[in-house]
Amino acid sequence: MPMNPLERKAELVRRGIKVMDVAAMVPCAASNVSSVLSGMVRSRRIEEKIAQLIGKTREEVFGLLPKEIPHDSPKPSAVA
Repeated sequence: MPMNPLERKAELVRRGIKVMDVAAMVPCAASNVSSVLSGMVRSRRIEEKIAQLIGKTREEVFGLLPKEIPHDSPKPSAVA
């Protein structure tokens, strides 16, 4: 199960890594990093850097991107 946004942010803080640090490493805008951390936006490049800094795989931190989910996996049920 992937980490939730608070867990991701907390792990970066625990390691002394700021959003600006990640943005400088990628490089991209700090707002892009924040959007990825919060789960609002998906970016393989930013996710991979964050996962590397946390010491986990991208899948462990963020889960699979929609195009990476196998076609035979169960589809979420509709809310009644």
